[in-house]
Amino acid sequence: LPTDTENLDEGLNAVTTDVDDLLQGEQDLNGVLGSLLGGEPDETITAGSVDQVVDGATDVVDQLTAGLGLPTDSELLDDGVNALTSDVDDLLSDPSNLGQTVTDLLGDNGSVDQVINGATDVVTDITGIELAQLDATLDTVTTEVNNLVNSLI
Repeated sequence: LPTDTENLDEGLNAVTTDVDDLLQGEQDLNGVLGSLLGGEPDETITAGSVDQVVDGATDVVDQLTAGLGLPTDSELLDDGVNALTSDVDDLLSDPSNLGQTVTDLLGDNGSVDQVINGATDVVTDITGIELAQLDATLDTVTTEVNNLVNSLI
């Protein structure tokens, strides 16, 4: 089962560099959090180092499952986690925009929904069990929580 773990290596290197920069005083906490969590799920924009680790790990999973005859495509999970970490980074860097961040996390097709969608797709790929109804139901729940939270803010 040959795998290429270079993406995982690069992501872990980026995470340890971000932590080292904080410990050495080369970056402040906000800068390090931006490096760890920032970046939009777009190929033209560099994702945060946490996103790079997730991307590398899901690439390895896809390679291993393909070798076992159970191919998975975890790109949606990568993109969902990237969107989620970007939303958390936005909140930490500008807490005054809480309502918009909650909407980005929980609103119609928010980043939480994207993570659930990606995860259920991977499970469907591996098991053959269709989980689209679970996706739709959880999307409704997160949207309703978003509406409740925003009405309280």
